[in-house]
Amino acid sequence: LKKIERLVELVSSLMLRYEDETKLQVVQSLILFSWCYYCSSSDKNVPTMEFLLNLGYKSSLGMADGDIDRPADNSENEWRATLQDYGYLVTDNFDLMIAESVRSGFFIENIFNGEVAKKNEEVLASKSAGSFSDAWGVYHDSFNNNQEQVIGELYESFKINIKYISVTNLNGTVTLFRELGEADLATEIIDLYIEERLNELELFDLANNNTFGDIKDSEIIEKFNQIYEESLTVENVSDVLERIAGKNSWNHSDEVVLANTTVDQYYELFSTEQGSHLSSYVNTCLRFGRSSNASDESKHISSNAQEALERIASESEINRCRLKRFGIGI
Repeated sequence: LKKIERLVELVSSLMLRYEDETKLQVVQSLILFSWCYYCSSSDKNVPTMEFLLNLGYKSSLGMADGDIDRPADNSENEWRATLQDYGYLVTDNFDLMIAESVRSGFFIENIFNGEVAKKNEEVLASKSAGSFSDAWGVYHDSFNNNQEQVIGELYESFKINIKYISVTNLNGTVTLFRELGEADLATEIIDLYIEERLNELELFDLANNNTFGDIKDSEIIEKFNQIYEESLTVENVSDVLERIAGKNSWNHSDEVVLANTTVDQYYELFSTEQGSHLSSYVNTCLRFGRSSNASDESKHISSNAQEALERIASESEINRCRLKRFGIGI
């Protein structure tokens, strides 16, 4: 309870400008993840963090993660019932951020603000007239023979609320339209979504945004992958480092670009760049490999950059001295 109190106190000052519903979701998730993190090892009635973190849309329907034909065991069913009673159904990126804060005991402010701002936009959209959730209510809340009305209201609401709709909800809408014989309309809303959200390139990174495998529509997958792969060729290593150097966060697409940069390309970059930003470029590349839980991709970035810097250090005595402050050659 004291750990929950401390986390809520830490986060309160960061939430002043958000809707009350958003603040409530933050606190509810903090309480839930703290309970699971600290109590599941000693109380089998408490869901484990692993179960909670893997609670995707398939799991929320009672299917075991990774195997939709295998029903969950009794303990998982009990945990799911407990979570449903609490009002918690699905883990998303917002909840993953909360979980990491519970584990570490602190919040990274820029990451927190980014995820909570997205959640706040969803709250604002759900409170607006003609919200997307209201349109889905026409489908879920009766057994009327009203297919034309359902399709029409979902389509119109989709266009109004498109900037707030997640990729998972896009997939759900497209799937329903296809099942109701509206394949052309499904393609149309995919294209509308892409056109409206094209500047949010991270949306199209399905390696990061399809954690639970809920995005299955082949047309969405094909078009999103094409857009994301094309976006990676637009920026080079200099563009990425100019944007992320000196910051504590970056996108997965930034890591992809840096990981695909060769030793020779790092050598060329570090040898030709001049100015106060050079040190920040070097530090940014090297820090990818310093984390205790660094991915293979991150280690590869650091390794290539270090090899390039070691080559530079070997070329002259003055460069050997210069690079000591980065830990090169020591």
